[in-house]
Amino acid sequence: MIHDACGHTNVDDTTHSREGNEDPNVHAKKFYTLVEDAEIELYPGCTKVSKFSFVVKLLHLKCLNHWRKKLMDELLNFLIEVLPEGSFIPKSFYEAKKVLSDLSLGYTKIDACKNDCILYWHDYLNFQSCPKCGESRWKSEEHKGKKVAHKLLRHFPIKPSLQRLFMAKEKVKKMRWHMADNIEDGFIRYPSDSIEWKSLDERYPTFST
Repeated sequence: MIHDACGHTNVDDTTHSREGNEDPNVHAKKFYTLVEDAEIELYPGCTKVSKFSFVVKLLHLKCLNHWRKKLMDELLNFLIEVLPEGSFIPKSFYEAKKVLSDLSLGYTKIDACKNDCILYWHDYLNFQSCPKCGESRWKSEEHKGKKVAHKLLRHFPIKPSLQRLFMAKEKVKKMRWHMADNIEDGFIRYPSDSIEWKSLDERYPTFST
């Protein structure tokens, strides 16, 4: 799964590529740990499921079937009891979720106006009603003592995704192909040959390289 997302990557390659370079940052270290987890058997002799793929599939099932956290915790405790010793089963839903958090696939929750006028962030972060239409930010009812916004935007930042792509050597070649290997002969064969692309490169030279 990690190989599919980030190209052909294994622990030996990542270790070799770091030799002579600066030490990886915290996020890179977490990624390399996940690469290792993708190679670890769920339990001794298990060839179909790795430690990482088990967690991903389990959390996927939770989302599809709307399982509660308590059910997940009880299921994990049962699996720990029945599977052979030495198995890599998370002890709780929190621990399983923590594995995926290292992929930087998290998102930021941002309240939104009921009529889509604004997002409650930056200058509007502490507003209790919309300055455009006057609608309240909150629903009339509360959930477990907390105010509930009429609408919620989930923002998935692109920066961590791009950083993961540049951690894999094969992906880096593809990401930089338009700059390193593209043939400049005046013909438009790819988006990178277009005037719009070249204009973006000239406007943001640091980003283009």
